[in-house]
This record gives sequence, structure tokens and C-alpha cells, in this order.
Amino acid sequence: MGQSFLTSLGKGLIRSAVNQVGRDGGRVISNNIYGDAHSIPHRNVNSSYYNNMYDNIYTQNKILNESQVYIDKPNFGHYVLWFLLIIFTYGLGCIPLFIRGLYVYNKKTISCYKYQDIEQNNVINVPDRRYSEGYRTEINTKIFSKKICFELPFEYATQQQINEQKTWSAIYTIIGGLPLLFIILLCMFSFIKTF
Repeated sequence: MGQSFLTSLGKGLIRSAVNQVGRDGGRVISNNIYGDAHSIPHRNVNSSYYNNMYDNIYTQNKILNESQVYIDKPNFGHYVLWFLLIIFTYGLGCIPLFIRGLYVYNKKTISCYKYQDIEQNNVINVPDRRYSEGYRTEINTKIFSKKICFELPFEYATQQQINEQKTWSAIYTIIGGLPLLFIILLCMFSFIKTF
């Protein structure tokens, strides 16, 4: 009984090795003929990458080109929206704008974003008569860019990024502060006129 077990184990080991060599050889030949059009997708799964993705962005900011990390600053549409809010609320819309400007100016982090390539795998059933189900399953991988927002501490930011945030937050404070100052002075003069 012991010898037949060892014999069958050895035969099975040799058979699996021969089958594996045949599979790999077939893939080499088909890749030389067809290229990557039908290749088996290979995805390397690393859970620590996704867990530490936001931690790595801080160190990548120093390593990567500065043009790859963008400051999340207001555009012209934000200023128009705040201007209309100030007009339609009779100047009271300048209060939240003034508070927002002061908050961002005193903040010790910079609101940034970057684009990162993300893989998305779609499972497709392709009709194929060689399989008993009548189809074979293929995985179609698409790569798209996703916007990732994060807070960048000052110690990881460049001086240009810090100055840029201070500049637009000062603009917010001035745009919100001037109408607020005008409203306060108007109230004071109308209060003084009553006496």
C-alpha cells in the first residue's frame, strides 16, 4: 500500500509539472501570435496601499512635481456667487465670507487635490462554445482618473503653496470685510443722527 501511494504521488507530481509546462508554453506561443489582445489580466492586490494612500500623498508631494498637487482654491464663479449673495441679502452675505476668509487664513493645512489613476475591473461574459456554460468570463480593466481631496499640513507644503492659500483667503477676508465695515459705519452714522 505504501509503494502504490508513493507511486501515484510521483505520477501525479510529474503529470502536474508537465501540464504546467504545457500551459505556460501555450501562453508564450499565443502571446507571440496574438500579442496582449487576449491576455489574462493580472492585478496585484495590496490592501496596505489603499489604507495608507492618504498618508503617502504627503510624502509624494515632496517627491512629485509640484504641478501634480493642486490647491483647492476658489475660481471666478465663487467670487461671482458671493458677490450676488452680498447684493441679494443687503450686505449680510459678507459675514460668512469674512468668517471663511479668516478661518482659511489661520488654518495650518492647505486644502489640496490630485488626480490618481484608478483601475476598474468589469466582468464580461463572452459567447464561447468551448465551455459547457456557452460563454467564457473575461475581465475588462479600465483605468480612469479620480480626484482625491486631502488636507496638506504646512510642514509638507512648499512656500509657494502656503503663499497662494494666504493670498486667496486674504481676498475673501477683504471682499467680506469691506461691505461689513461699510454696514457697521452706516449703522453708526444712522445711530448718531438719531441723537
